[in-house]
Amino acid sequence: MGMVTVRQLMAVIAESQAVVSLSTGPMHVAAALGVPTISLFDPRRQQSPTRWEPLGAGVVLKPDVPTCEKCIYEACPYWDCLDRITVETVEERITQSLARALPVQVVHV
Repeated sequence: MGMVTVRQLMAVIAESQAVVSLSTGPMHVAAALGVPTISLFDPRRQQSPTRWEPLGAGVVLKPDVPTCEKCIYEACPYWDCLDRITVETVEERITQSLARALPVQVVHV
């Protein structure tokens, strides 16, 4: 229960005005379908938006903390890194993306 197929996910995304996602497959599906993306990236080096950002219109949000090699969880002084991307920031970027489809831009928040 609660599972959708890839085709169902693609259909939902295709009907969306924008997609908010972590740096995962649905982000790339949205970009491929021409749907503006608001993508949240953590600061780990292997998650770099330089390598993995979606193609097309959208925004990449990345916390303004140092890049790290691997997550060390609570031992890290930036353990709350993704919490630093506020709901208000995401909402603002959605509004901007809906107002005009822009090429992907990386924003440190």
